[in-house]
Amino acid sequence: MKRLLGIALLSILLASPLWAASRPLTLQFNSAHTPMIWAETACDGPAWQRGLQYRDRLMPNHGMLFVFPNLQDGPFWMKDTRIPLDAGFLDTQGRLLEVISMPPCTRDPCLLYAPRSAYRYVLEMRAGWFADARVLPGMQLSPKALEHACSGTPAAP
Repeated sequence: MKRLLGIALLSILLASPLWAASRPLTLQFNSAHTPMIWAETACDGPAWQRGLQYRDRLMPNHGMLFVFPNLQDGPFWMKDTRIPLDAGFLDTQGRLLEVISMPPCTRDPCLLYAPRSAYRYVLEMRAGWFADARVLPGMQLSPKALEHACSGTPAAP
């Protein structure tokens, strides 16, 4: 009986949006020369606030995709973030609007970083990644992949 209960709880956990949001999402900008990206997803308030805090490094081509339910215009900050990051701000279609470099901040006050345009997604990567990968404003991530980023349902091909 205990084993069945354990299996049932594990099944619920694996099907839950919390588990889906913690799985890496594979993304690529719409150019053949850009690398594949493995992004953790931040889909709710606690994940947005935590972001990449307290990390000492990021693996190559790994980052975090912040997914918001609608357009945002607020700033990002680097409170308790130990590694320098670049934030790529994307519109509702996944088009890159702007990249802002953000140095670490381990003590208050931390600077705020606001893009010039409203955004729906933010892709945080290690500092210099966008330039190294030759990802420029106007390039786009798959809207289907972004639409399903927090649902746990893979995008149809």
